[in-house]
Amino acid sequence: MPWGSSANCSVCAQDEHYSLEPVKRAKYLDFKFRCGAGSEPEKQRASLAGDEGLRIVDFVASVGAKRNVRKISEKIFDTESLFGIHCQQMTPSIDTMGSFRISRHRPVYRQIADRFREMIMSGEFPAGHKLPSSQQIAATVGSDAATVHTALRQLVKEGLITRQPRRGTFVRGRAEVLTQVGLFMGGSFRDSTRYERSLFGALEDLLRQSHLSYKVFVDPRALEDQVDELPSLAKSIELRQIQGIVGVKMDRRSLRWLQKLPVPGAYHASGTEDGCVNYDWEPMVQMSLERLRAQGCRSVALIAPFLTEMPDIFGGGKDRIEFLLKFTDVARDLGIEIHDELMRLPAGPIIGDRAAHRFGYEQFHALWKLPTRPDGLLVYPDSVVDGTILAMAELGVSRDLRVVFHRNKMVDLVCPFPANWVQSDEADVAAALVEQLRKKLRGEPAPEFKASFQMLPPTDFKSTTTNPPQ
Repeated sequence: MPWGSSANCSVCAQDEHYSLEPVKRAKYLDFKFRCGAGSEPEKQRASLAGDEGLRIVDFVASVGAKRNVRKISEKIFDTESLFGIHCQQMTPSIDTMGSFRISRHRPVYRQIADRFREMIMSGEFPAGHKLPSSQQIAATVGSDAATVHTALRQLVKEGLITRQPRRGTFVRGRAEVLTQVGLFMGGSFRDSTRYERSLFGALEDLLRQSHLSYKVFVDPRALEDQVDELPSLAKSIELRQIQGIVGVKMDRRSLRWLQKLPVPGAYHASGTEDGCVNYDWEPMVQMSLERLRAQGCRSVALIAPFLTEMPDIFGGGKDRIEFLLKFTDVARDLGIEIHDELMRLPAGPIIGDRAAHRFGYEQFHALWKLPTRPDGLLVYPDSVVDGTILAMAELGVSRDLRVVFHRNKMVDLVCPFPANWVQSDEADVAAALVEQLRKKLRGEPAPEFKASFQMLPPTDFKSTTTNPPQ
């Protein structure tokens, strides 16, 4: 029988190799010696191993697994049951999972996750199948347990597998339908912004209309204290009361532990993580400046609460910088003048509606004191618009300035003078979040989704109302 066949896989799992047949013993000794555990006398007897044993030895040496010969042999020879191939097919290229090869150009955990995802989706690992331990998989593919754990955690978030304490990791059924959702808000409703409250309301409306049950989880801790999982949320997951999570308000600290929970999640956050939903700022900047240029503006100011160096805990720092770079690039391409004094940015983080209102009010007053005033203005986001409108009304600025204000569709704003409006819709974000969660529950990829903006028709003084035209 060939050395690589499953019937001989128990050979290397024996505690004492001296009970083996002479040829098999020699193969095992060669395997042991080349893994770094053999003695010099054993080396002399290893020549009987033959080519089949050498292929196994070369494979083990190539992945650097040299610490525990018995455990190594168990993991290597368990490869047939794990990946459906024979040990004799292994080569130094680490072709351990069919066409799988570890590449230096991509993170290893992503490659492992991709291969397991493929095997689950193809039915090679059916629903209910128990996966080997992280240590077993690591020894087989030539990685480490921490990397495998990261790969499996990604599949948990996608809803492909589930981890059960003291039982193991199992493949979930692919036909699972979303029926129970956990809505997470990282902070009290009292401390949340108007936008966060309106988005939460849009999510509740959508879930009710879709006949989905949901539980609300509000984390009462301060954001800086949200470094560990919320006990009530973890308990509901343990009791299988929810299948997945939709998160509305969080920073990087809370997002880290949310993504480690054993259920898939979709989050309204900036980043490239699977399941995230954010806004597509670049087209918004483009259409806003094009509108102002079409209205004759030659210089444009920006009021936005964006730090050029946002602390990482808040997230979105890269997106904010890209927003500012896009603003300057588009302005230059359109022949619009901008300079440092026209970029009204904060010196520190602006957190909450009250601070945003004050920021907009103070920055417009400072802008209007400049010796050379701009003839155009973009104000983003809508939390800054209230204060800006108040300052403009106080200073009697109406037709002297062309403006583009951002607004969220479900948040009312009062503007007593002509303005352009670029609008985002909370309902679009809510729908994207639920769809992202459905994708992950089905085991499908859910790359970051970016919601779009709409440029509304310009308003004149007579037609301006509490709500701009839809």
